[in-house]
Amino acid sequence: MPLGTCKMDRSVVDALRRFEHASKFRRACLSVMAWSLTHEERKSVVDAFLELDTSRRGTIRLHELRDVLSGFDIPDQEAAEIFHALDSGHCDEVHYSEFLGAMVSSRIAMHDQMLRAVFARFDVDGKGYISRDSLLKLLGESEGDVDELLKEVDPKETGKVFYEQFVAYLRSGNAQDLEKERVASVTLIPRQDLEKERVASAELAVQSGQSQVEVQTAQQALEAQLQHTKQTLEELERERQKRRQLEAKLASMKQTLQELEQVRTNSSQLETHRDQLEVQLQSSKKALEDLEKDKIAAAQLRAQSGQLQVEVQTAQQALEAQLQNTKQTLEELEMERQKSRQLEAWFASSVALCLDWVSFGQVQLESMKQALEEHASARDQGKRCKEALEAVERKQSELLAEKEKEQTQAECRIAELLDKVKELEGSSMADEEKILEPSVR
Repeated sequence: MPLGTCKMDRSVVDALRRFEHASKFRRACLSVMAWSLTHEERKSVVDAFLELDTSRRGTIRLHELRDVLSGFDIPDQEAAEIFHALDSGHCDEVHYSEFLGAMVSSRIAMHDQMLRAVFARFDVDGKGYISRDSLLKLLGESEGDVDELLKEVDPKETGKVFYEQFVAYLRSGNAQDLEKERVASVTLIPRQDLEKERVASAELAVQSGQSQVEVQTAQQALEAQLQHTKQTLEELERERQKRRQLEAKLASMKQTLQELEQVRTNSSQLETHRDQLEVQLQSSKKALEDLEKDKIAAAQLRAQSGQLQVEVQTAQQALEAQLQNTKQTLEELEMERQKSRQLEAWFASSVALCLDWVSFGQVQLESMKQALEEHASARDQGKRCKEALEAVERKQSELLAEKEKEQTQAECRIAELLDKVKELEGSSMADEEKILEPSVR
């Protein structure tokens, strides 16, 4: 399968469902296989993991998996079963390495190097096969559970799972019985058997009446064969020594390979951990991007708030200026009112003065009437007094008319000033509403 980024699609969902329906031993094999993946193989499914990790914490929660799978018509019950199958650590969250186990064989191809690395991890004791004890050491399960796991791949219950059986099980899903090839050993004739054969040949030659020359010839042939056998035994001994040396070297190389495999496994674990950190880093980057967007939005809001504050301050200043003008106008009105009060007081004093004059005129008229009655001779003087009285009355009428005119003008002026005050108060309230309306919004 070609490598490349893989986003959440139907093939990923099918891989998750197959992992949930897989047996316990197959899940364990796939989970161990996930630790042997290369960086490129892990990178091929990182986008699908990020789409499931909606909260950007580096792990997948049940509600996140349920929400994403609901878009593929997966019921909540099945989504929960898939989640519990992935959550091998029973910590209520699925890590990146556990997700990789579900992607193996479906989204990531199983190659020979990966299979050998996984087999070496199960072969804890380095015996060349997977045993019951090695599974107990690696998986930490109970003996009954391990026996059940072994039955899946070893139906004949031999207690040993060789590499060919392991590969056939993972690739086909069925247990197959494969016999291990054995190398035939070379059988050598022991020295005692050769001596017995030489003695028997000599006796047979004597009994049959063969000549001594033939016996000697046979003995020489047997001695030559014995010499050849000795040389062969010496060569075989040297070969055995070489073989022992090669076996020692092979054991050393095997131990070195196991150490290298352990280093490679540790490296794979480190790479997986690095991938998890990269996933968390990407999640953190996205969270930082969201935070940066929030900061920009907050800065824009602060800028808008600053503009609104400036507008409010400007409006407040305009309102204060208008209020100052209104105060000045009210002060002017107060001065006009004081003037009107002064005019009213002057008018009242004038009226009182006129009334005093009228009273005085009446008194004078009465006195003049009495003087006319008493002094008939003073008629002319009475006429003059009458004329004076008429002049006083005309003057009084003029003063009253003038006071009435001034009072009417003062009332008109007061009414105009009151209308102007009402207009100013109405415009002030409208300006306050216009100013306060943006801030309320």
